[in-house]
Amino acid sequence: MADILRTMRAELVKIIQEAILSKEYIPGQRIREEEISERIGVSRTPIREAFVVLEQEGLVEIKPHRGAFVASFTRDRIVDLLLIEAVMEGLAASLAARNTTGEQLDEMEKLLENAKSVLSVNFDPEEFYKYDRKFHHSLVLCSGSPTIIRVIEKQLSQIYLCRYYTITAPNRFNHSMNEHQEILKCIKKGDPVLAEKAARNHMESVKRDFINSGKDVDKLTGV
Repeated sequence: MADILRTMRAELVKIIQEAILSKEYIPGQRIREEEISERIGVSRTPIREAFVVLEQEGLVEIKPHRGAFVASFTRDRIVDLLLIEAVMEGLAASLAARNTTGEQLDEMEKLLENAKSVLSVNFDPEEFYKYDRKFHHSLVLCSGSPTIIRVIEKQLSQIYLCRYYTITAPNRFNHSMNEHQEILKCIKKGDPVLAEKAARNHMESVKRDFINSGKDVDKLTGV
């Protein structure tokens, strides 16, 4: 029975995590136990346990007597998370330059070219968000190290949620397309130093665009 409950909790964590990262729930919004219970057909106990795990991962904030809410970030916290992402994805890009397969690189290039052709004509921030998340996830997978992938993916949940705040900065789409292209070019060359530099430069650009946008973080949440 204990194994069944652990498995159920793990599956619920994945389901709720994906709902958050796919923007079904936005920062500051309450995630209602009863809604999830009715949708999935489970009791509230494992849902509460899943919320605790997600709180430890930084995706959920549990407020006494109020419930569980999607984490919302201050401007300083977003900047700090982007700095962390620069280091982690710089490492992933460096390893990718050594380990990525031709098939993986082809898939990433197709992903980039498709986003360019579609979004350049008919820009949709929601589709850009999906593309951007997939590109960065693919970059981590290209590192080829199961240990690195596991460690980075565990930490990237909060960082992916930051995309909610950074994705709409002015010129972010054009900057990202160019910077993603540069990362792939360096990986294709098999140069780990240049690949790491390109990935770090990309995240520095994301941080700079976010700061320069001057957006009111509080107005971007569901609070």
